[in-house]
Amino acid sequence: MPDRSSQTDRVGRPFVAVLVGITLVVSIISSLGAPLLPDVAKDLSVSLPSAQWSLTAALIAGAIAAPVLGRLGDGRHRRRSILGALLVVTAGGVIAGLADSLPVLVVGRVMQGFGLGLAPIAMAAARDHLDGEDARRTIALLSVSAATGLGAGYPISGLIAEQFNLHAAFFFGAILSAAAVVAAYLVIPSNKDGAAVSLDVNGAVVGAVAVVALALARATNGAGSRPTPSLASPSPSSSSSSGPGDSCARRRRLSTSPSSVTARSSVPTSPRACSGSRSTSSSP
Repeated sequence: MPDRSSQTDRVGRPFVAVLVGITLVVSIISSLGAPLLPDVAKDLSVSLPSAQWSLTAALIAGAIAAPVLGRLGDGRHRRRSILGALLVVTAGGVIAGLADSLPVLVVGRVMQGFGLGLAPIAMAAARDHLDGEDARRTIALLSVSAATGLGAGYPISGLIAEQFNLHAAFFFGAILSAAAVVAAYLVIPSNKDGAAVSLDVNGAVVGAVAVVALALARATNGAGSRPTPSLASPSPSSSSSSGPGDSCARRRRLSTSPSSVTARSSVPTSPRACSGSRSTSSSP
């Protein structure tokens, strides 16, 4: 078993800063879509529920990527997994920034969402390359950084979209992830002496299909449960604009129906108003 004290001396102080920076960057990028939903709907000429897929797609990709990257991060492919995931996130930011339609934007957001799977790898790297107390502090700091990044993404993306436009916010995410690629390449140590781990490809595919199916089912149920206005009930504007004569005429029509008792109780009209309207209509 390798000596962790020697590993701590080898990685140096920038190691922790880079891990925290990577966690912050991917958390900020994953939350870019929420404040931009009205701009996405307006610029791409889609409905607001459709624009919400630009946020949902990133979360689905993160849910799929987290166990896969976490498994790879336990073995000798940790450094390559970190660099590969950050490159995918960077390419997704460029695609999302250039998107002129919702499907292209969703593809870019899916690629950006893979960055959410880097949090478990960063914690595994801190556990293996730092000693006991430093590792515990760093893992706690990474957990706080992930939550902080999610909260910071809202004002940052809103400010960029307000000062520039929708596409600038996604290009900003691409710049952040590109900087994280360079930092990770220079600082993250290799893990070639780590244990060889096998990835359950079939399980990963089944899990991905289950997550996507669950998201689609939730979206379908949400769209189908929206209440629709009843055509039989009068609108407030029509009922408020009708005069006493209209109320009396409606009361007389309802009194001839089989459900006259219920209908009469649902149309409150005073007898004085009805008598007044009849006397007015009979006068020359």
